[in-house]
Amino acid sequence: MADDMLVLEDFERHIGTTFVLTDETGQTADLVLTEVTAVSASSAAAQRAQFSLLFTSHEAIVRPQTVYSLGHAEMGDLAIFLVPIARNETGVSYEACFG
Repeated sequence: MADDMLVLEDFERHIGTTFVLTDETGQTADLVLTEVTAVSASSAAAQRAQFSLLFTSHEAIVRPQTVYSLGHAEMGDLAIFLVPIARNETGVSYEACFG
């Protein structure tokens, strides 16, 4: 699924589900979609409303910001730019923004 076709509603029903991240070396990690947030209302000129996604991982390592392949049972394979935004004793949070 192409990024320019994704909208907030595509993700809302998948909150709490697992996306499998695959990095450039082929290693995988489970990310859980924990939040979907509307950032702003869409304007007539915008192709879609801005929104963000928050994923959490129970891994101890922090992966660098880059485009990752995320696989989902219903959504299929997606290429999404993820940014690590927090780390605590339970894992790492990553954010993806769409606009």
